[in-house]
Amino acid sequence: MVGLLGEGASAAAHAAVAAAGLASLTLDDALFQSPPPGSDLPAMSEPGAAGLILHTSGATARPKMVQLTQQNLAISCGNFAQSQELSDQDISLCAMPLFHIHGLMACLGAALVSGAAGR
Repeated sequence: MVGLLGEGASAAAHAAVAAAGLASLTLDDALFQSPPPGSDLPAMSEPGAAGLILHTSGATARPKMVQLTQQNLAISCGNFAQSQELSDQDISLCAMPLFHIHGLMACLGAALVSGAAGR
């Protein structure tokens, strides 16, 4: 496991990662910045286009590959953010692994769509 920190992270954040016995990885804060209001965003592909291929665990049968659309991913992240009432004033701690759908959608995706990342 690795503690991810923005380049402007406080000494307390670095100390918390070290106290947890984790290696730290410092990321460029520019990775987490939202585009300024009114800026041109890159053109999106069709909402029904494939966004993710989910590999199920096979708990009820054989493992399967399930295609999730870009629209499905966007709506799911927005729903998680709304249900948790996340805003750009929040700091999200992603405790779920990012190879797990809940880690990707509820932890990372919800933080990103609410602007809660990069603080």
